[in-house]
Amino acid sequence: MLDAQEIRTIVDNVILDVVQVSGTSSKPAAEAIIIEPQMKLDKDFGLDSLDFIELLSVLETKFDVELSDDVFDAVNTVDDLYKYMAVTLAKKS
Repeated sequence: MLDAQEIRTIVDNVILDVVQVSGTSSKPAAEAIIIEPQMKLDKDFGLDSLDFIELLSVLETKFDVELSDDVFDAVNTVDDLYKYMAVTLAKKS
């Protein structure tokens, strides 16, 4: 089973990938995007509902899990996503 830091690293990388592909970041590609736990996925990263679905789809693939529909209500911040993935992975074990 993955530890909390491994989960965070994977989630952070997926967020960065989705932000870069969607083009929602206001920062130039060469400038690093810093991810903080309190950042909001919609306001701070500019992710809309389709981007959020893409993010969840990639996480499902990376972690080999199926996320339930309650994720849409449970996750607003990066930290929410860390916690949600940790709980989901614990249930899988």
